[in-house]
Amino acid sequence: MPPIIVLAAGAFAAGAIVHRLIKEVRRINVELDRVKTGRAIDTVSQDRVSEETIRNLGKLCADHHVMARTNA
Repeated sequence: MPPIIVLAAGAFAAGAIVHRLIKEVRRINVELDRVKTGRAIDTVSQDRVSEETIRNLGKLCADHHVMARTNA
């Protein structure tokens, strides 16, 4: 292959790698900014999970309490 084609392909590949690297650095910086401001956790889904968890724990405790009384 002629050296000019190899150099052009290398320059194209290097440009693509740099472009991808810049996009990744920007994505990471956005994520770090979200964590820094405390917006990294989706509070709506977190509340829904905690409500379901509390409800399920309440049922488990009630079942355990009933079982403890019947075995005593």
